[in-house]
Amino acid sequence: MKKNRSGLTLIELMVVTVIIGLIMLGVNEFLGNGLQFFSSNQAKLEIQRDARRIINQLNRSLRQARASTVVIDRLNSSQPPWSYISFTTIDNRSYHFYQNGVKLYMCDLSRGATQQIAENLRHVTFCYPMLPNDEILSISLCFEKYSLGRNVKSLQLSVEKVRIMND
Repeated sequence: MKKNRSGLTLIELMVVTVIIGLIMLGVNEFLGNGLQFFSSNQAKLEIQRDARRIINQLNRSLRQARASTVVIDRLNSSQPPWSYISFTTIDNRSYHFYQNGVKLYMCDLSRGATQQIAENLRHVTFCYPMLPNDEILSISLCFEKYSLGRNVKSLQLSVEKVRIMND
């Protein structure tokens, strides 16, 4: 007499469960790494875009500056040295660019307007040696941005040299 066994054994169920569990672990790892990659790349793109925009804005403004009016200092004692620059342009407009915390501000004294032009700023450094026949001002910006909470940090360093030829 033959017995008809149409069910699964316990061992077969355990093997199937282990295989499905391994597949789910792989999928979870793949999705987690994909999310981390996307988030860190997004943060990197944002700070690179901000760095280019700020460098271009500083470059345009400083090319119009009078060399004799450029002053580099700090906003207050809690800010890094060389994080503040003020100057007057050839059309007598006065500008101040300065770091306050993790933000960069531009102050147009001619209009009486101050605006935040960047955030996620780690530091800004202005360097102007004021040597004879040296009209080169160096700007260094470092941006940082965290993604995925505080797990991943992206940094962007941008350096620009600006020739100030107006006296």
